[in-house]
Amino acid sequence: MQGAESRVDFGGDRLVLTPTDPHARPGVRLLISQLTQCGFIGAPTRRGGGVYQVGDAFLSLVSFIGCAVRIDATGQGQGPWCRVGISRPSSRTRPCLGRNTRAPRCHSCRERLEDWARRLELWHDQPRSGWRCVGCGVVRPPWSWDWGRGGGFGRSFVEITGVFPGEAVPTPALLDLLTRASGLNWRYFYVQG
Repeated sequence: MQGAESRVDFGGDRLVLTPTDPHARPGVRLLISQLTQCGFIGAPTRRGGGVYQVGDAFLSLVSFIGCAVRIDATGQGQGPWCRVGISRPSSRTRPCLGRNTRAPRCHSCRERLEDWARRLELWHDQPRSGWRCVGCGVVRPPWSWDWGRGGGFGRSFVEITGVFPGEAVPTPALLDLLTRASGLNWRYFYVQG
């Protein structure tokens, strides 16, 4: 898949944030600087390549559901090892989907696109093609379908590992910080690897 060279590939469960405009290319250096300054991310991991330890303010910017949250910031303790991956913008819009991704819905008629996986395979060879809705006939690119919280498209992603779908949400303060740092609105979803 073209553009995958800039993707931090964690596999596993993760919370993913990306600009709402799937073609947007946020300035990664400024984003990293702002996320470091506010304490969302800490030092780069030994893995490097855009992967960071969680910072001191991480738990104030990501709200976990439940009363006994245990986050392992180093990968050497108990609880899920949370890291933050920040990818460089890819050359084109690309999918970020997983085992939990379900058929997207048409924004016009709400019909489900059940054969989305087959269409996605074809789309990789013809990225300018759109998908026709079987319900109303509207044609739109794959990122213009309603994927809900089970996936999405973009050119750059902030991925938080060790987060099961629905287990945590970004706080309004984190979304506001991302908006201020990039000049773009952001959305979030969950991906299971």
